[in-house]
Amino acid sequence: MKKILSVLLVIALAAACMAGCGEKKDEPAAEANTVGTKLQAVFDSSSETDVNKMVDELIAAGEEIAELSLVPMEMVPGWLNGITVEVDNFTEGTMFSPMIGSIPFVGYVFKSDDAAALEATLTENADKAWNICTQADEMVSSVRGDLVFFVMCTNEE
Repeated sequence: MKKILSVLLVIALAAACMAGCGEKKDEPAAEANTVGTKLQAVFDSSSETDVNKMVDELIAAGEEIAELSLVPMEMVPGWLNGITVEVDNFTEGTMFSPMIGSIPFVGYVFKSDDAAALEATLTENADKAWNICTQADEMVSSVRGDLVFFVMCTNEE
């Protein structure tokens, strides 16, 4: 009887573990009036090609759009906040995020020789629950020339 119960328990545990392995559903497209999409519009409409100046534009827009107090930090290839793999296919990069770590927001602007591949790496390996205390609602990215814009944030207007 103990062996039968043990086998049934193992089967039940295996089934419970496999329940989370279903096919991943596509996320809905980001809504048009969210913080992320408004920042994306700033990026897409800008003619700025310098990473740091582009980040300055985005920080100013973030303060205006959502009263976010964002600070920039230059990035080097390696581990990035919110990304589950090491990222090294960029020549220049700057992160912008709130000084308060409990706000679910992280943004990046990169310059890359293969911007489309970098955007794919970021979007395929992003973790919206990177922060222990909070979780982002949306992920927005865009490529303009050799620049890549990537942000994870709440989807509030």
